[in-house]
Amino acid sequence: MTADPDDLPEDDPTVGPPVDWLANIRALAAKNGVQVRPQQPAFTPAPTPVSPPMPAVPTPNVGLEDLGQPVVNTQAAMTYAANALASEIGVLLGTTEGQRNHQLNVSAMKLGQLVAGGNLNEAQVRAELTQAALKIGLTPYETKQTIDSGIKKGLTEPRSPEPVYTFIAPTPPVMLPTAPVIPPVQPPASSPASEPPATADLYELQVEHDLKIELRRRDVRRRASRIESSALFTPPAFADDLAAELDEPDPDIEWTIENLHSVGGNTTITAGFKVGKTTFMMNLVRALADGTPFLGTHEVRKLDGRIAFWNHEVEAVQMRRNLREINIHKPDRVWHVPLRGHHLDLMDDAAYTWAVAEMRKREIEAWILDPFSGAFYGDENSNSDINAFTKRLDEFKREAGIADLFMPVHTGRYVEEGNERARGGAKLDDWTDNRWVLAKHADSGDRYFRAEGRRVEQEERELKFDRPTQTLTYSPFTGTRKTKATSTLQSAVLAYVTANPGCTQNQITGAITGQKADIRAVIKKLINDFDLETRSGKNNATHHFIQGSPEAMSWTG
Repeated sequence: MTADPDDLPEDDPTVGPPVDWLANIRALAAKNGVQVRPQQPAFTPAPTPVSPPMPAVPTPNVGLEDLGQPVVNTQAAMTYAANALASEIGVLLGTTEGQRNHQLNVSAMKLGQLVAGGNLNEAQVRAELTQAALKIGLTPYETKQTIDSGIKKGLTEPRSPEPVYTFIAPTPPVMLPTAPVIPPVQPPASSPASEPPATADLYELQVEHDLKIELRRRDVRRRASRIESSALFTPPAFADDLAAELDEPDPDIEWTIENLHSVGGNTTITAGFKVGKTTFMMNLVRALADGTPFLGTHEVRKLDGRIAFWNHEVEAVQMRRNLREINIHKPDRVWHVPLRGHHLDLMDDAAYTWAVAEMRKREIEAWILDPFSGAFYGDENSNSDINAFTKRLDEFKREAGIADLFMPVHTGRYVEEGNERARGGAKLDDWTDNRWVLAKHADSGDRYFRAEGRRVEQEERELKFDRPTQTLTYSPFTGTRKTKATSTLQSAVLAYVTANPGCTQNQITGAITGQKADIRAVIKKLINDFDLETRSGKNNATHHFIQGSPEAMSWTG
């Protein structure tokens, strides 16, 4: 009969300190040539203090013939599973681009099978696969989705390695004291290796991933810009000092269009909505091709090369009819490129290279790019985008051998008279050498033209249109829209007062077409110029008469 350890007296000298029963089991296994290793959990627990080990209790020598029931060696299964996890991580890290997402799915499925078989911890599998996937460039979102899919499939097909058996010989009963109660080791509550990443963590990983991509793109742009700038740089020509520079003679200005556009310049044609821009540009094409005076006044130099007319706005068949009607005498000197509905972005290297080659092949000297909004694919309100595009135009001119550029631009729909400017960012007006402005009088519908720029100063003039020949020339009237309107209003006011002596200002402004403020200003001017005189009437009303008229002299109020 074996004594109950609890019945032994505490001071019994035959009873030593508590026995390390785990050590005894290891000793028994070693005695019989069987290796037993402690199992490892799927996480790394914190060290737990235990009682000091006691010497193992001697056991009798047992031969192989006395081995008892075989026991499955779980350590071998865990070792297999750990090696499988390490192997799949290694395969994933070595996968080439284009196959990485697929390999992640396969690895997650295989490891999910081992999780289902009880050989791996799912949280650890997810954590290590996630870390490896992010390292090879997969995004956090696609990583999570792929791992979820693979593990879900693997869990439906459990897999375990072939069992390895360990034989432990039976041992005679050993008097053991009550083993100390050691609580099971629990994984840390927030162990990063045992918990799948939270949604917020995945978001931060996605942001970090995208930031790296964006920073790399910016670095590429900076380096490309430096390389391009180095390739384009040529030392400028300069004199050693201002005195030497001032001694150099000034060459005469060479005009492509007299007093409006010098050779080598860039001119924008600022035009409002439906002011006749298409007709105006066709007149420019004809003047450059035939060498005839532009607007019937400005001489045009004889070009050695040809004219390219890039038409982004008018449908091809309609423009062909228009060009036929304007009757260009030398149409072979014009290359018309209908681009409406086509994407030709000069900021794109392929389009740029093609266009340079085509321009050179045709020996283009003057280029009409109609309009800016059709050729520009950036943000029209971004000065940075506009600045990059205008630099590209200058480079294009140089590489294609083009001397002169003419480019129509649109104004906004509602602009103050006399303050017309290009719609969008201010950089376009800053860049151009000359600004031509084509405008329409709000009331009469008459067209007006003015120009300003480097050594260019053309006051606003009215244009007249000859419909049979589609020709624009200057009108004999030399005033501006404002002077023309004032002159017209003066005639209308004088005619009305002559027919209605004694009329009030409200009666005049109500009867004459025009802006009331302009009409009142004309009435005041006519009074100051002694063309009209006034008399007071009932209720302090002011009555108007032609200066010195009988009606004024006989007025009694």
